[in-house]
Amino acid sequence: MPHTDPARRTRAPQRKRTPLGRRRG
Repeated sequence: MPHTDPARRTRAPQRKRTPLGRRRG
């Protein structure tokens, strides 16, 4: 049931936000 995992769903967007902020910063 990893498809409905709440931790994985929050980790996906956080990982994409890490590179975006690092490039802008």
